[in-house]
Parts: sequence; structure tokens; C-alpha cells
Amino acid sequence: MNFINILGSTLIERKNINIIKSIIHLEMTSGFDYNVYKLLLENDIDIRTIKTELNNDPRLSELTKPVTNVKGACLLYLEKYKRKELLRMVEEAKYQLNNEKNKLSDIGSFIIKKSRELTNVQSDFNKTEASMEYIKLVEGIRNGSIKFIPTGLKRLDDLIYGFVKSEIIIIGARPTVGKTSLALTIAYNQSFLYGIKTRFYSIEMGANALLNSLIGISKGISTNEIMKGEITDHQLGEINQFLVEFDKGNLDIIPELSDLDLIISDIELSDADVFYIDYIQDLRVKTSQRETIEEAMTEFKQLAKRINKPIVILSQINRVTEESKDKRPYKHNLKGSGRIEEAGDKIILIHNEVDQFDMDNYKLLIEKNKQGATGEIHINFDKRRLKFYD
Repeated sequence: MNFINILGSTLIERKNINIIKSIIHLEMTSGFDYNVYKLLLENDIDIRTIKTELNNDPRLSELTKPVTNVKGACLLYLEKYKRKELLRMVEEAKYQLNNEKNKLSDIGSFIIKKSRELTNVQSDFNKTEASMEYIKLVEGIRNGSIKFIPTGLKRLDDLIYGFVKSEIIIIGARPTVGKTSLALTIAYNQSFLYGIKTRFYSIEMGANALLNSLIGISKGISTNEIMKGEITDHQLGEINQFLVEFDKGNLDIIPELSDLDLIISDIELSDADVFYIDYIQDLRVKTSQRETIEEAMTEFKQLAKRINKPIVILSQINRVTEESKDKRPYKHNLKGSGRIEEAGDKIILIHNEVDQFDMDNYKLLIEKNKQGATGEIHINFDKRRLKFYD
């Protein structure tokens, strides 16, 4: 994502310029970005006029690839800008320290002043409004008008109460341990048992693979049986029955979609109540995987708050856990970026103490829970059905 992509959003919706200028000041940009931004701030102009003013610079083609989440993109740009400025401040301080004529007190004042400028955040937090909103939340939970979204796994719900609107839930595990199976189990429970609209984005798996897993969860027919053609007439009837229920049901699957902007746009247009992203490390890389993950987590965090719905994000765990004695994963082992741990409101890690296919030794580790307790629970995993259960 470049700043030009952010500016491109103004050509679709002119009022986006107000969002941009409220976060990013003109002096925070330079060079080509500065010239385009200055033109847009001063004039209500179209792409043709901009091309004329800037001599048809080929870089202007990026204006036709606008971001969808303007505020989220601006906040990400602002964060990167502040980091660059802090690095520049450090270099300037080092230069001043090497000059013995400069007083330490003056250098210290320079560092403090610059740090305050970069980290100052104006807050519109209103204590009275916050208190009133909190009372509404407590009373809503008490009288049942505000409900947590259950996972359908009793032990898990007893500990975390289910999912909460506007939160980010992370499900993490090493490859082949079962993070997709856990997410599909919960999505199935929510949609088929509770009538909750769920939407499952699989970046890696195709539609047939997802349906195989769901049929295993629902009807107990394994993928192995289906792929070998070893199903009975009764099982074939069970599959047809599931497909009819699935077609009319509340669970939607979106296979093989890896573009972050398309996923966000689809979520914004959807009427689903819970969204699943499987998995964050497999998103299409724009610059580097780390930057892609950091951008995605910022976007999803902002999106969950904006639509007031939970988003469940699956994540791989670093291989370093396999080198430890107990092979136990921790939240800081989430692969790719510390932003995953930072953005998650709940972090659920899957751990098997003995063997990844031993049904009796699976645990769900609740490593983070902003709404309540952390801890661990025992959970069963049926490897044939690819289903988790109490």
C-alpha cells in the first residue's frame, strides 16, 4: 500500500479527503506524494486534471487502485511515518552527542520535545459517555438483550463466555494440528445449532475440501471415505441431506480468496454475524509478509470495530515451539508479526501434549482474553471427522 493508493480513494468519494487530512498533514509527505496531495487539498479535481498538472507521470496509475478502508490505511501510514521520524531523531541525537560542544541538557530537551510531538495523541474520550455506555453493557448482559456468541464447545464457552461483538479472536496452531478444523467446528456450531450467520474465508482451501470437512463434522463421513469412493447408499443420502441444509443455511464459505482488499470489501457488504479468515500468513504478499500481516491486522481491527462484529483470524505458530521440551505454544510464538498478538482480544492456541492425532491429549490454551479469564481446557479431537468436541 502506497500513499497514492490512499489518495485514490478521493476520486471515488470526494469526502474521503476529509478523513485523510484529519490524520495525515501535508508536511508528513514529500516528493511525488506531496505534489499529488497538495493538488487534491487545494482543488476538487479529477484524474485527467491531475495528469495534466503532473505531466502524465506514470506513477499516477496507482490512483486507480484505491484502498477500501481509508481510515485504517491512514492510521497505518501515520504509524510508519512516526517510526521513521523517531529513527531520524535518534540519528540526529547521535550526531549531537558526538559534538562535545553540545550540552547534554540541550540534547535531552531535543529528544523529549521531538518524542512528545510524534507520540502526542488528541483524545475525544468522554468519561461521562463512557460510563453510560458501560452501564448499558452491564445491564444488557444482565437482562439478556446483549448476548455473547457461543462457540458450541461448552468448556470453551464456560471460560471465555463465547465471542463478543467488535473483537478480534486469534486461533493459532502449528501446521496440521487442527486450527482449520477448530474454526470450522465452531462456525458449524454457530450456524447450524444457533442459527447465527457465519462467513468463512479460506485463502488456501478450495470449495470441495471445505465441504469434505463440513460433511465430516456434520455427518461423520470422513474425507478418506469420500475420496476413495467407499461410501454407502445411506451415507450418500446423508451427504445429499447435508448439502440441502447447507444450501439453505447460515454458513457461507468463500474459497481461495487471498486479496486483503477484496476480503475487507466483502465483509463490509455482508450481513453475516461472525467472520473467519483462514489464515493470516497466507494472504497475498504486497511488499513483505511481515508488512502484509501488520497491515492486515490493523485493517481487521478497525473493521471489527466499525461493523461491530467479531472477526476470527487463524494464524500459524513459529517452529521454535517444536524445539522446546513440552512443545507448548505461547501467544508471542504467533508467526510473522507481534501485531497479531497485539491486535487480538482473545487468543486461543491448540496444543497436543503427546501426539497431534491423539484424541485424548488436546488442549485449548486461552493465552489472552480482554473480556475475562485465561487458562486452559481439555478438548477432544476426532481425526476421522476432523471435529473438535467436549
